[in-house]
Amino acid sequence: MKNVFKILVLVTLPFGLFAQIETTLPALTATHQATYINPAILPTYSTSFSVPGVIANTSFNFIMNGFNARTILNSVGSDSNLSIPKFYDNLKGDKIEFDIATNIEIFYVRFKSKKWYYGINLNTRTISNIRISKEFIGLTAYGNDYYAGSAWDVSNTSVTALAFNELGFSMSRNYDRFNVGARAKLYHGIGVTQTNDLKLKLNQPKTPTEEIGIVAGGVINTSSLPLLTDSINGRNATDDEHSFNEDNIYTLGNLGAGIDLGVTYDVNNRLTVGASVVDFGFINWTENVYNYGINDVDVRTNGLNKEQLDNGQKQEEYFDSLFNQLKPSVTNKSFTTFMPWRFYLTANYNLNKRNTIGAIIQGRYLLGSIMPAYTLSYAHKFGDGFHLTANYSIIGNSYANVGLGWSLKMGPVQWYLVQDNVLAYFNPDQFQVLSFRMGLNLIFNEIKRPLKVY
Repeated sequence: MKNVFKILVLVTLPFGLFAQIETTLPALTATHQATYINPAILPTYSTSFSVPGVIANTSFNFIMNGFNARTILNSVGSDSNLSIPKFYDNLKGDKIEFDIATNIEIFYVRFKSKKWYYGINLNTRTISNIRISKEFIGLTAYGNDYYAGSAWDVSNTSVTALAFNELGFSMSRNYDRFNVGARAKLYHGIGVTQTNDLKLKLNQPKTPTEEIGIVAGGVINTSSLPLLTDSINGRNATDDEHSFNEDNIYTLGNLGAGIDLGVTYDVNNRLTVGASVVDFGFINWTENVYNYGINDVDVRTNGLNKEQLDNGQKQEEYFDSLFNQLKPSVTNKSFTTFMPWRFYLTANYNLNKRNTIGAIIQGRYLLGSIMPAYTLSYAHKFGDGFHLTANYSIIGNSYANVGLGWSLKMGPVQWYLVQDNVLAYFNPDQFQVLSFRMGLNLIFNEIKRPLKVY
């Protein structure tokens, strides 16, 4: 039974990684990092690069759905303790969800050659999404009698948590009214935990004398993590399989590929529209892979009797017998994860040389669903070296999101900072989105583009 709980911990507490919505960066086109949203954005400077080991360009993105800190505060009972039934009743929707993404830009360089702009980047990234069924909390709050005559179903629970390195090669150029760009990517997977077709349902009878039905199925795939069971494929596991091996991080296995595609179009000399798809790719996991699976089963049981309730050993035997009926298996077959890809639709209208208003529709696709976001933005240029942008966004079910970002040129150094929801600092008990991106670029030779007249 201990191994069962280890696997549950693996599902609900993956290794601290979490997919990404960015609302402010698309308007900060003076920075190289805006090309991660649309590779067709042409750089403001003919040459730009980062300095490895000095300061890393870093981003962090956190989103939660279904609750916030206020939900927890409103669930505190008269005894000053958290009331699980109140917390369950205050949750919105049928699940709670966490999204966290990090991106550390280890190195990049971008330069112009004739009419083309080329770029190379090396990033270390993490992307994760955890969806926990509301009914997990419902069972704790009210017990299984609450579901008498119905089903306790937590099949909408899922986990995707991956860490990987990304090596990208980009190209872009202008064709009259069009800018086109693409970035080819080579992925190297560091580690992953991902559920696949997870199914867990408890059919609770109306009376205690009827049988309880348990429907279960699905697979939990991992790579580069220790084995959590005593055997694999019918053989005893080795000590090496039970330990974490740092060498897995540096192997040439777990390879994948991806692509970013983008285009912008000048409708006239004021209005520009754009579209892009980023992170469209996959990773094939082959190193230290384990698959914890349960074939689709429907088990019937009468539950614990009085003797088992009074005897801990009898309880252990009962749960071991029940677990064996679920026919669990552990294999080490390679598997493929698809990246949580994103799309962006943008429109920017130049009021004059220094002021621009814009709109963004974006979405992130993961595990069969799309998280949408809608943004209205304003950008202003103070001279040639200071760019400021602000926006309002609706992200998923979160409506209180005000973003702020700027880039400041100081000689050859460009400092930028992006915050997708500054309100989180003023209302920490109500925020659902917290996101920032910051770093330094070295920039040279500003490109003066003539005003186009159509």
